[in-house]
Amino acid sequence: MATYARTWCRTGEGRAGRREHGRWLAVVTLDSLVPGKDYGRIGRAQLDWLGEVLAAPAAHGTLLAFHHPPVALEVEVQRALGLQDADELGAVIRGTDVQLILCGHFHLQILGRLEQATVWVTPGIVSRIDLTAQPDTERAVHGPSASLVRLGTPHGPLIHTLHARDPRAVATEGEAVDDGRAEPEEPCRGGHRPPLGGGDQDARWRAVRRSAGAAHSAPAFPGRC
Repeated sequence: MATYARTWCRTGEGRAGRREHGRWLAVVTLDSLVPGKDYGRIGRAQLDWLGEVLAAPAAHGTLLAFHHPPVALEVEVQRALGLQDADELGAVIRGTDVQLILCGHFHLQILGRLEQATVWVTPGIVSRIDLTAQPDTERAVHGPSASLVRLGTPHGPLIHTLHARDPRAVATEGEAVDDGRAEPEEPCRGGHRPPLGGGDQDARWRAVRRSAGAAHSAPAFPGRC
């Protein structure tokens, strides 16, 4: 019979939780949201709680899950919008049983490492980032995808990506261009602005809306979070 154990942490910096399954990795969720910002931060209170949780190793290791990635490609936008306290997180998990970290946010699948843990950044469920765009431009193209993570397998965790069969695949959803302007022309849906560069979360990037080469009514980067 499977056994479960749950632990919760609620702080002024967000919610975190831990769930252990008898045959799988223990799963720890953390809240990396910074209200009103596009970058993420876990915060000292959650990191201290995580250190306490990891002091007692789980039977089959631990998996962490949160939104903002602690790793990035050599892309200015990703460095600006990723997890801002990744070094502090690395210090907490160093030498523990954390084996895998699952994240999102970048709309681009990336494999990396933080200390001993493998980091997997899942692609977006609406669009994906096209890295072939010209310099100083981030282009989002239509391409719904998802990651399937299999735990409890002999060679696991195993991860593979599912890509939707969609006739609109690779049609340009939107672009954000660094043109040095003081404010972006248009915010994204839900009040979110386009991705920004240079570490400044409120300036420089202008949204350019396109769909298969033609203007349309949807905002740039629909559904980005």
